[in-house]
Amino acid sequence: MERWKKHGWVLQAMLALDIIFLVYFRLKGKIGYYNSSYKESNWKLEGEKVTGPKMEIKELPVIQFNLVIGL
Repeated sequence: MERWKKHGWVLQAMLALDIIFLVYFRLKGKIGYYNSSYKESNWKLEGEKVTGPKMEIKELPVIQFNLVIGL
């Protein structure tokens, strides 16, 4: 089955931090933003043109922190 296809562009800018504590613990963090373009008329489903959902996408701030524990 063919997946939904969407045409547009995405700009992503991130600043990442990776700190390793001892051997088993790692703290990762990211901060940045996404900026993208979207057209609801540019969608295809199984080869047929369809109208996509109406969405307002602008700059989206992103903050992400992860704690990785390994054995």
